[in-house]
Amino acid sequence: MLSGEQDFPALEYQLVNVSDPAVLLEFYAPIQDSLSVINNALGTLAQGGDEMIRASLRVLEDQVTKGLQTISLWTECAEKSIKKGNLSNWMHSLAFIKENKKVMTGVNKIMEKINNLKSENLETLRRTIAPVQEKITIFIRFAEERSQKNLIRIERDGKIKESNIPDLSASPWEYQERVDKMPTLDPFQTMESNVYWFEISKQRCVAKQETGEPLNFYVASKAVQQTDEIVLQANVLNEGKWKLYETHCHGDYVVFRSEKVEAFFILGTPTEREFVVDPSGSHYVHKTDERVCLDFPEGSVKESETFRVTIFPVKVDEMKKRKTKFPDQYKFLSVSKGIQVKGNAFSKAVQVHLPLETIENAVGKDDEMDIEYVFFHIDGDIVTRLRNQQVEKRNDTIVTNVDKFSIYVGAGVRRGSIDSMSSMEALISLGFKYHCKLVTFVKKLTEDYVQVWCELVKKENWKDIEDKRLEDHPTLQKLKDADSKDIFISERQRLRVDVKGNSFVGPETPKNSLLITFFPIADDNHIFPPLRKRGGMHGAPYSTITYSMDSGKKTSLHTLTFDPWTLPKTTSRKPPRGVNELDQSRKSMNYPAEKSQRSLPKSAKTTDTKPRAGPESSHAQVALSHKTKDYYSKNFEKFLEDFKIMFIGEKCHENGIDNLETFLMLEKEDLMNILGVNLGDSLKCKNAQQKFRDLER
Repeated sequence: MLSGEQDFPALEYQLVNVSDPAVLLEFYAPIQDSLSVINNALGTLAQGGDEMIRASLRVLEDQVTKGLQTISLWTECAEKSIKKGNLSNWMHSLAFIKENKKVMTGVNKIMEKINNLKSENLETLRRTIAPVQEKITIFIRFAEERSQKNLIRIERDGKIKESNIPDLSASPWEYQERVDKMPTLDPFQTMESNVYWFEISKQRCVAKQETGEPLNFYVASKAVQQTDEIVLQANVLNEGKWKLYETHCHGDYVVFRSEKVEAFFILGTPTEREFVVDPSGSHYVHKTDERVCLDFPEGSVKESETFRVTIFPVKVDEMKKRKTKFPDQYKFLSVSKGIQVKGNAFSKAVQVHLPLETIENAVGKDDEMDIEYVFFHIDGDIVTRLRNQQVEKRNDTIVTNVDKFSIYVGAGVRRGSIDSMSSMEALISLGFKYHCKLVTFVKKLTEDYVQVWCELVKKENWKDIEDKRLEDHPTLQKLKDADSKDIFISERQRLRVDVKGNSFVGPETPKNSLLITFFPIADDNHIFPPLRKRGGMHGAPYSTITYSMDSGKKTSLHTLTFDPWTLPKTTSRKPPRGVNELDQSRKSMNYPAEKSQRSLPKSAKTTDTKPRAGPESSHAQVALSHKTKDYYSKNFEKFLEDFKIMFIGEKCHENGIDNLETFLMLEKEDLMNILGVNLGDSLKCKNAQQKFRDLER
């Protein structure tokens, strides 16, 4: 309890200047202790009648009085601090709300006991406690309201649902930015959200308030369902440095707090817990799931040993989806959580109990008799089924004995259905591996302009993504034999892409541009390198693209053979908007069928091509002239001149891009990677494309 009013400012000073939850606990300790003393005193009083209450009150009076004094002093000082704004750093904190609710629980217990005792001798206590109850209610409501006013709420698709900053939007990092700027993660750490950056009016920005007041970021994530076994943190990028922030979960959202954020992602780290095994034997029961048990018999260790245990949750929803789509490959009807134990070797077998998660219901007694239960031992990428091993099912757990530890996982399958895929299925169920396919397209706009699109996708999304890429990028064409065999890969593992034969990747392309790093949380994992034609009379008549793992044995995963230089040029399945709309557009605007700018008098040309006033003068100059889309489709050089992008002309000529239709097919990546244009100039070109499409609809 507080010894005097002079002690409170010291606690308050620490709380204001140190953003540490431990200080917050110390700040609340005096009132929690006082409430505990009064609660215990009332519990003693409840055992006797009114006479005993009077007698006991005299004995406990000094103790209770000190507690009441502390409560009154704490409440008065806390109220002053909040009004003065001294606790503003904590007012939106979920920890602040949590501690206030603890106080409220203690106060409510006291009031309940006072009401149950029904003694007039306790009216003084009631009158002292009641204002505390009211003030704590105000504190909680005040903190919750202010928390709601300082937030940014981001949904799973990256869209901002609520924001204290007007017009703020979030966008995921593109693939290359993830590769170049992501911090190094530990092997079992996982990305539980994409990497997001912020923008206002399509300009990148830092998410912060003008007042400098901290913001609460609410990020929707499926990972909230696994917080028993995974610690969630926000990895925040500011001024080129990554920093980890603690989080709380609120419904479907992971919540973190920061004054400013350039970019961030939610990081998941498996929780590691310690336990001690004695020579006499030990029974370990996991803290968050009592079905997870380890039985160490007597004599397992010679002296007391400390072990560390980690539990890996099952990716249940993903496994159900895969089993539905690929029933011939996925055989598990149920699968257990994974368990890893670290420590010195033990001399006697240990009994392991693991709970099963249902993937497909097996109904009926006959079905149950047809199911067998198996265990797998995982050591890196090596998975071994435990054979000649007794496995017992007890309710919703399976039990077996093991004589060494790394990682174990169990499963229920129909008898005789275990095959070569089962070991991989064990890894996939825990998220250690992902079942993937390769997608390969080619883009050829001119005889000298060829790119190859190489992408790694989850197999369950394979066909959908392939269709989406062809829809979103109508200049892509799928290669024959592009469909790869199944590929199993870990998060952030890399594939290498090698090009040989009559094509090569030019020296201007960075070497890491030929590596595909797999980010399972992201919507795309692709590279789009340009190809150059290899000269010489005696070279191979075709090109070969080979995919292989970038680590371990460089075994070929997939190979494509084709000749990009004899492929037909890409023709957009969705013609550039505007060019082929010309006839209908001209009819609707009553233009003569073959009227062109060349038929106008010279004076009219001069007058009509002068810049007009206003911020959109260059656009107005074109729109108000008689130069139509048809005119520019026949006069590419004039298009570059009038739309202020003459700087791109020479680069287009060097790459065989000599007409407007082909230019309109160029995407931002083409302009930057193939033509060598910087980001600013590529955006000018994209703006010119859009202005042309908006011209005389």
